[in-house]
Amino acid sequence: MDINDKYKELTSNFRLDIKRVPKSHIPVPNERDYKRGYIVRYFVQKTNDKFSPIFEVNSIEHSRLRRSDIFTTTSLRWRISGPPNTIYNLHDELKDMGVNKSNEISIQIASDNLTKLNLYLPNKLQFHT
Repeated sequence: MDINDKYKELTSNFRLDIKRVPKSHIPVPNERDYKRGYIVRYFVQKTNDKFSPIFEVNSIEHSRLRRSDIFTTTSLRWRISGPPNTIYNLHDELKDMGVNKSNEISIQIASDNLTKLNLYLPNKLQFHT
């Protein structure tokens, strides 16, 4: 095998990843998820362009792209059950942070990897019952 053939072999997968658009996925929480209170959501974005689209993907696609140098990945725990807003007890102590605030914090943490994730997830009560 000459050097040109070797180069083509080594770069063929790289070129496929660059051109490949991740397959978007919209999660569908089930009864078990609602009993548990949350789902895990997975996101990817091209590494070299912080303004490129963010894609929500399934866990398999996330695992595959996490090993790639082409995409930045993150995941977060998305709360789907509980009170929508913060609840305090009679002594003004926090009883439950609420779904809205919990998801806001999850987005802030995941934004360390994907800085514009808050623009992709404006509805903090998405999937909430």
